[in-house]
Amino acid sequence: MKRIQIVDTETGNVEVSENANGYHLVFPKRADTTMKIVKHLDMGMLTSSKVIKTHYYAPIVEKIIKKFEPTLGHLEEMQRLIIYIQDAASKGNKKQPTPVEIKKINAFASDFLGYSYLMEFKACYIDQMSHNQLIVHIYRELLRIHPDGSILKPTEKLTGHIPHTLGRDWDTTKADIPNILEQDFQWRFPPKLVEQLSIYDIEREDDELEDNDE
Repeated sequence: MKRIQIVDTETGNVEVSENANGYHLVFPKRADTTMKIVKHLDMGMLTSSKVIKTHYYAPIVEKIIKKFEPTLGHLEEMQRLIIYIQDAASKGNKKQPTPVEIKKINAFASDFLGYSYLMEFKACYIDQMSHNQLIVHIYRELLRIHPDGSILKPTEKLTGHIPHTLGRDWDTTKADIPNILEQDFQWRFPPKLVEQLSIYDIEREDDELEDNDE
């Protein structure tokens, strides 16, 4: 537990004094009025249905990036710019359900909050899947963050190795799949994609770029 206090140094009055599980402070510095962001926000309730769950999901993301460093190494620093929110109300598109989805935060909110990406978890789907399936969904969304910071569409070129390795029904509630974080796990790539030096080692087409700023 932490305690946040804001004290008026001229009068000595305590303007804010609260116990807290974390903090996210945005304030103009006295010296030059430039904005400063100080944050350590692991958990918190935004609304009755939306909960920040960085404390739970961020360690999984860190393990995924470390395991698949050749592909996801560019996220080693960028991962601190992701905020993780679980939504108990949203069901998304029923025809194409997305249990986990990475989104880019709009420029103004990003500058003000200090986060560039939102990873949203829809509880109605998460609660029905295994932990191993959840890890793959997170991995799949991390793949969509291009080294230049943009969000890519989940094309076959980008994510085709997932069903090729785990089977096309890997994300159904009945699927029994391995833990991709196990030391001996390796992805198998479709023959037509094997020649790629990297899933990003191609000139990005405009129709592969996702436009979903929040």
